[in-house]
Amino acid sequence: MSKSLLIRMSLLLALVPLLAAPLTAAQDAPTYIARGPYPVGMLELVLNAESARPLPVTVWYPALNPDGLPEEILYDTGIRAVLPDIPDMMVHFPGRALLNASPDSAGGPYPLVVYSHSATASRFFTAFYQEHLASWGLVVMAAEHSGSAFTDGFVAPPPEVEVMPYALSVALRMADVKAELDYAEVMTAAGGELEGVIDTDRSAVIGWSLGGNTALVAAGARFDFANMTEWCAAESGREEHCRLLEYVSELASAFGIDPSSDGLWASQGDDRVDAIITMAQGWATAFGEEGYANITIPVMTMLGTGDPQFEIRRSYDLVSSAQKALVAFESAGHTIYGQCPPAFIEGSFPFCFDPMWDIAAAHEAINHLSVAFLLTTLRGDEDARAALAPEAVSFPDVTYEATGL
Repeated sequence: MSKSLLIRMSLLLALVPLLAAPLTAAQDAPTYIARGPYPVGMLELVLNAESARPLPVTVWYPALNPDGLPEEILYDTGIRAVLPDIPDMMVHFPGRALLNASPDSAGGPYPLVVYSHSATASRFFTAFYQEHLASWGLVVMAAEHSGSAFTDGFVAPPPEVEVMPYALSVALRMADVKAELDYAEVMTAAGGELEGVIDTDRSAVIGWSLGGNTALVAAGARFDFANMTEWCAAESGREEHCRLLEYVSELASAFGIDPSSDGLWASQGDDRVDAIITMAQGWATAFGEEGYANITIPVMTMLGTGDPQFEIRRSYDLVSSAQKALVAFESAGHTIYGQCPPAFIEGSFPFCFDPMWDIAAAHEAINHLSVAFLLTTLRGDEDARAALAPEAVSFPDVTYEATGL
């Protein structure tokens, strides 16, 4: 057993339960902080099940609940596959959804959102977020990206090569997004699991950290490794943000392309994507001015001003989008976007805690602004558009900018 795995096991087994008190929004709170009008259904899929890299996917959607059943569910982190003796309380994320509930087709078809998790995280670290979007009339698909998922963090290779699977994941994740967009067509077709429920002509991609990088690629951002090489040469002490340069040829091979001689690659995006939200995007320097400028669809950029990831704001400043918004959390780090199971405690597992922020307060702003942005850009909802006006956005310690919204 590796030293890395032993350390992770000792941290996890030292955790104790933490009871989180539910929050209730004030009557005059921004509209989309509150849970939306739809009960939330959830179903599980495995795409490409017969391939060498099967893709587990969870789908959240507006559902029917005629019997008024409690929306209760436990999401399995999958950690028991690598730590078989771990206590039950460490395995599950409690959520608010109805397993395999009948979809509410009357209000549909609903726009599609594809969510991409952070490196060494799980799609269930943000299940509360996917549920919230679905409660407001969106269908959300989230894959577990093999090679950079939660359980991969417990079986990581030695430090000198640990970036390798994450570098390749930049390409593998884009293939995952395309597979999800493809399967959404199957799900909503006659005889599909969500027949008539998904409007595949209106789609967004959302991602946290490496998932944010995935969203940018999906939107058409062009890799510019000449720009990244120049930046890395000038920024000593930031080697961890430049190690992607060591794997340019492997990344090109994973995309199935020949890297350009000038370092600026052709877009690897998908024309079906109509809007994106990035949360603390990873490897922001992988896209130069021309690379970001290739993005023209609506973009919402979320970041913490205390985030050790560098240059994140570039995706707001440099995209060509006529509609874009910036949400900056003062002094926040990289981890305000997730939510751990109640048994995970700060200090033992800091992945979804922040020393400067109350996570529940951060999630209120994230939920509200995400829903407003998606309903505006995917449904043309004028009430949601009004909620995005700079004068309408007021959260403590959150700086908000917007263009065209």
